[in-house]
Amino acid sequence: TKDGLPDVEDEVRDLRDSLLSKFSNTGREPLDLIHRIWDAVYPMDYSLIKSGERMAEALNMVLEVKEALRGLKVTDHFGLTKAVDVENMVISAEMFYRASIARTESRGFHYREDYPEIDNGKWLKWIILKGDGESMRLWTEPVPIHRYPHRPESR
Repeated sequence: TKDGLPDVEDEVRDLRDSLLSKFSNTGREPLDLIHRIWDAVYPMDYSLIKSGERMAEALNMVLEVKEALRGLKVTDHFGLTKAVDVENMVISAEMFYRASIARTESRGFHYREDYPEIDNGKWLKWIILKGDGESMRLWTEPVPIHRYPHRPESR
């Protein structure tokens, strides 16, 4: 531009075109995939009263939606907004289930029927997840309990 500042309209157009290029005009509607994510996250048997088997089933549902993201039908701004929403929902649900499956104990709201006890010896840890390209890395780090004035009981 004449004053040395970037042209905001051009930047917005470039961003929109970049986002739209990730999708097609022939695939599934974003709202269809949002409903499929809800099917994997909302039932109590998947997300509240957990078992390794049911969480693996729910994670597979999430991963199927993740695969379907490549062919989303996006033709306008509303569809683009919903496509970004479903992408974020997939990432959140995948993180939730990967961390929940890894934690083989019960703690707070994380209740597992197959591991009903707290296990501070093994699981007084943070679960860390990080995107790594198309995949997700997961690892644990000990909670720096010495920093906190209130500490959990040993169990």
